[in-house]
Amino acid sequence: MTLEEVIQGIVPADEEAMRRAKARWDSIAKPLGSLGALEDAVIRIAGMTGSPDVDISKRAVVVMCADNGVVAEGVTQTGQEVTAIVAENMSTGDTSVCAMSRAAGAEVVPVDIGTVTPLKGARIRQKCVRRGTAKPSWRGWRSPGSCGAGASSCWPPARWASATPPPPPPWPPCC
Repeated sequence: MTLEEVIQGIVPADEEAMRRAKARWDSIAKPLGSLGALEDAVIRIAGMTGSPDVDISKRAVVVMCADNGVVAEGVTQTGQEVTAIVAENMSTGDTSVCAMSRAAGAEVVPVDIGTVTPLKGARIRQKCVRRGTAKPSWRGWRSPGSCGAGASSCWPPARWASATPPPPPPWPPCC
């Protein structure tokens, strides 16, 4: 599926599902709108899915891994080899984002879209558009075509998560 096909498939939000989701939130014993952005997000998800019964039990953190030319500009404290190390550690679950994701019951999906060093790891999605970029000060360092190719090659990330959601954290939520 191309990015253009995805865009053409976008339909307006289901207003009835949104109205019903809002009515459900408003019927809960709490001040109206007191959960702010959380309520808004659930209502928007209802509009996107067409159902007021929102289920977000399957969650994933999709991490798009790439290098750019800022290392050559001398404006970063680490080299491009660090990108590869961190991304590969995501594949084994050994990063802070992995620890936070486990606590939230979410899967981490690392995606190589353009690291200078090809990434290794059984869980890394290989969707490389280009191995790194040139220095930002160089003319044509990133073309509109490469941006579109990157988005198209990486769509849809939701399908990359495993079919079954990860188990919930071993303790009850704190808030």
